[in-house]
Amino acid sequence: MKRNILTIGLTGFFLLLALAGCEKSITKPVPVEPLIQSIQGPDVVYTDSQTPIIIHADVTDPQGAADIKSVLYDLLDSSGVFASGSFYDDGANGDIIPRDGQFTGSFTGKEFAGHGPFAVLRLTALDEKNHASRPAEDTIRVKSGRPNALPDILSLVFPDSINLNTDSLFSVSAKLADPDGFSDLLGLDVQLFTSRSPVPSWEDTLLYNGRAGSGSLQDTLSTSIFKNKRGDYSFRFAALDKSGGRGAWVTRTVYVDKIVPNNPPVLSHLSAPDTISRTSGKQYILSVQVSDPQGLADIGQVYFNTYKPDGAPSGGNPFFMRDDGQKGDAVAGDGIYSAGISISSQNATGNYRFEFYAVDQSGAVSQPVIHIITVVP
Repeated sequence: MKRNILTIGLTGFFLLLALAGCEKSITKPVPVEPLIQSIQGPDVVYTDSQTPIIIHADVTDPQGAADIKSVLYDLLDSSGVFASGSFYDDGANGDIIPRDGQFTGSFTGKEFAGHGPFAVLRLTALDEKNHASRPAEDTIRVKSGRPNALPDILSLVFPDSINLNTDSLFSVSAKLADPDGFSDLLGLDVQLFTSRSPVPSWEDTLLYNGRAGSGSLQDTLSTSIFKNKRGDYSFRFAALDKSGGRGAWVTRTVYVDKIVPNNPPVLSHLSAPDTISRTSGKQYILSVQVSDPQGLADIGQVYFNTYKPDGAPSGGNPFFMRDDGQKGDAVAGDGIYSAGISISSQNATGNYRFEFYAVDQSGAVSQPVIHIITVVP
């Protein structure tokens, strides 16, 4: 019993080897038919279209493009075939390069009239030995009328620069055209871009008012769209029609300026003695706090003038003060300006008038701070 099982097993094993050997000897047939790789054409055709409807087919053949003899087409509607013909690869009739495997068919809108709402284009390629490809099909929507012609911007008047201090509004003027007539115009799409973002920060549609049927559009925009920020901005404009068609975008750049008014420095917190003795022999430090709306860096000079008891100006005027942490100034760059003074027995007694001033980098002068120091014996 075991011997029979072994014999049967060996027989089955050799049978499998034989079948495996037969399988290796089987070869698949090499295809000879051409192949339509793709069809490229419009999704929609209009029956009153004035321009040719061009459709391309990419066809290959195992023996090369030269072996492709023809590409035949049928146009079908719900009732069956309503037109037949050929595509061409001759460098004419809409075809660009002859004998490159790119076949072209040219149609008119009238050929599709009465065959909507959908038509099917069926293509079959034949080689020189009349081997036929598998049919390839493309469905085309058929609409009556003609396609919407896109509007266009013929001219655009737009400012190169805008001043936020003086301009609250700015004007936009455009001359628009539409092959379907001025009555088809809707307006002008506008988009605003900052230099730091590809996404519009503001957009709107300026409506066409249709005055005199001239295609002229005029409107004003508020400078508030710049959010009170200076810099370079880009605008994009495109004509828009009532069918939803948008023409080519036109770009304009504008520089938005914001002039910050210059305000003078302000003096405060004067520190100075009220009385000085001629015999004290001391040096007195005068200091004053200086601020500037444009910042401490805008402060140019701080100084004081003195006037004697008889009203005559002192010969050393003006006396400059410092904020560098030296010669009596406590801390550099803190906005507190200082200067040291001393008197001798040669100074006349009486009331001396001190007038303190600050001047910024633009020449704007602060209001004076006046202080009287009395000199006593």
